[in-house]
Amino acid sequence: MWDPVSQFQKKVLPNGLSIYFAFIPNCEIQSTKFVVHSGSMRDSLGFLGTAHFLEHMVSSEIDTETLDNMFDEDGGDCNLGVTNRVQTKYSFTARTTSFKTLFQMFTNMLLARRSFSSGIEKERDVIQREFQRRFRFKEEYMLEERETKALYEESHILSYLYSTLGTPETIAAISDDVLCKFHQMYYVPSNMSIITIGGIPKEELFRNIQDSLFGETQKWNSLYYEPIPNIDIVRMPNPNKEILKVSDFASFTLNSMSFSSTAVIPSFVDMFAVLMFKRALQRRLFKEVREKRSWTYSIQCTAERLHCAYEFIIKSKDLSLDAEDKIIPLINQCIGEIKDDELGFKKIQRGFVNEHKFIDLNIVDTRDSAVARIFDHGRILNAEKIIEKINSVNFNQIQEVCDMMQEKFQYYKIILP
Repeated sequence: MWDPVSQFQKKVLPNGLSIYFAFIPNCEIQSTKFVVHSGSMRDSLGFLGTAHFLEHMVSSEIDTETLDNMFDEDGGDCNLGVTNRVQTKYSFTARTTSFKTLFQMFTNMLLARRSFSSGIEKERDVIQREFQRRFRFKEEYMLEERETKALYEESHILSYLYSTLGTPETIAAISDDVLCKFHQMYYVPSNMSIITIGGIPKEELFRNIQDSLFGETQKWNSLYYEPIPNIDIVRMPNPNKEILKVSDFASFTLNSMSFSSTAVIPSFVDMFAVLMFKRALQRRLFKEVREKRSWTYSIQCTAERLHCAYEFIIKSKDLSLDAEDKIIPLINQCIGEIKDDELGFKKIQRGFVNEHKFIDLNIVDTRDSAVARIFDHGRILNAEKIIEKINSVNFNQIQEVCDMMQEKFQYYKIILP
C-alpha cells in the first residue's frame, strides 16, 4: 500500500530534539514545520494567553521583508505561528536552495534568548483587537467562562482555560518577564519537534541542523513538568444550558440565533470511535437541519483531542429562530438513531478504511499528515497500522460514545437576538 507519510524516519538529538525527516530524490522543494509541544494549557493562572502572546512576540522580530523577497523571487510561503491549547506551530515551504537561510532564520526566531520588551505594547494592542473580533461583547466571553467551569472540575486547568487568547485583563498583565520565563521553559529542543520533507539529502539536512542553535547540546536544560491529568469520568454540567439575549445589553439586533453544545469525552475512549461517531452525527444533522428544515447553511461537529480528553462541539452561528425549542431534541434524536444503526456504523468504518487506502498528498499535505500522526499516535504509524486500529473499533464503542453524548452531559449555549 502506497503511503507517503510512512517514509519519514526519526532521529532524536542528544539535547532531546525530535527530528522527523523524509527525502524525495530530484525534488526541488523542502517543507518544514517546527512544533513546540506546549500551548495555552501551560499558561499560568493570572497570565492566560501567554503562549499565544509569545507566538506573536517570537515571530514579530523576524525580517519579513527578506522573507517576502525570497518568496517573490523563488516561490514558497510560511506560517509565522498558530497556537492552540496543546502546541504552537511554525512552518515554511520553499526551494531547497533557500532552505539553509530560512532554517537559520526560523531557528534564531524560535530559540535565541532575548528580551521581548521591544514591541510588546504594539503586539498587546494587536491581541486585544484579536480578542474583540473573537468575542463581540463582554457577555459572550463571560458565557464561555461559565461553560468551562461547568464542564470541568474546579481543580483541572481546563476549568479556567476558555480562550487561547486569554482575557483582556490577563493580556494586559503579561509582561516581558512572564514571556521570557515561558520562552526559557518551553522553547527548548527537548520540548520541540522538526518535521521536514523534500529534496535535501539526510547528510545535508543534519549539517544544517548541527550548525544551528538546534545543534547545541550543552546550552539546553531538559524539560520536565507535571503532566496534565486525564479526565476519566463523564461529568454532568450544572447548569447545562444558558440563554443569552443580545437585546438585553446591546443596541444592535440579530435576525438569527447562535447555538452550540459541548460535551467532554474521557481520554480513554478510542479516538477512531469518537471520529466515526462525529461523522455519523455530522451527516445526520446536515440532513435534518439543513436539507429537511433549512434552519441554517452550516452546522458543524468537531472533536478536539486534548490528550487529557476530547471536547465534542456541535455549533451553528446562524440558526433560524424557528429552531430555538427544537434543535436540542433533534440532536438527541439523531444520537439515538446512531446508537441503533449498526449498519450505518459499518458503512462509515469502511469509509475510514478506504480513505487510508486512497492517499493523494502533495508535499505540504504529507508533512502535515506526519504532524497529525505524531500528535494522534505519538509516532508516525503507517497506513496499514492505522487501518488495523480503525477495524478494531466495534459498535459497542460507538454506543458508549452515544451514551456520553446524552443531553445531561452536554452544555448548551444559545444566543438570541
